[in-house]
Amino acid sequence: MHIEEYISYNSSSFADNEADVSRVRLSREELLRVTSQELEEFAARAAAEQPLTPEEMREIKRQRRLIKNREYAQMSRGKKKIYLQELETRFNEIEAENYDMRIQIEELNNRVAMLEAENEQLRQQLAYYECKIHLCNHLFHKAYINYSNNSKLGSWHISTHLWICI
Repeated sequence: MHIEEYISYNSSSFADNEADVSRVRLSREELLRVTSQELEEFAARAAAEQPLTPEEMREIKRQRRLIKNREYAQMSRGKKKIYLQELETRFNEIEAENYDMRIQIEELNNRVAMLEAENEQLRQQLAYYECKIHLCNHLFHKAYINYSNNSKLGSWHISTHLWICI
C-alpha cells in the first residue's frame, strides 16, 4: 500500500468511525463539566437504548480516561494548594519563633555584657581590698615587731598602724 492510499484509507476509516461514535461522543465543554460518575450513567443509558459498538466502547473508554485524568489533576492541585498553605503557615510560625529567639539572644547578650562589666568591677574591688589587706598585714607585722622590741609604745603604736590601714 502506498502512502497516499494509506492516508486515504485512514481518513475514510476515521470518517466512518466518527459517524459510528457520534451518539456517545461528548463535546469538549461537556467533557470539562461532566464527572466520571455522570459519564458512567450516560454510557449506561446509551447502552440501554442500543448495544454499544466496539468503536463506541473505545470512545467511552477514552472519554472516561480524559475525565479521570482531569479529576485527578484537579484533586492534585487541591492537595498541592493545601500543602502549600500548610507550608506557608509553618514557615510563618517558624519565622515568628526565629524572631522571638533573636530578641531573646539579644537580651541575653546584653545581660552577659552587663554581668561581665559587673564582674570586672568586682575583680577590681577585690584587687583593691587584697592590696589593703596585704598592706594591713605588713603594717601589723611591723607594729608587732616594734611592740616586741619596745613594749612602752606598743599598744599605741599598733592601734595607730591599724587605724592607718583601715
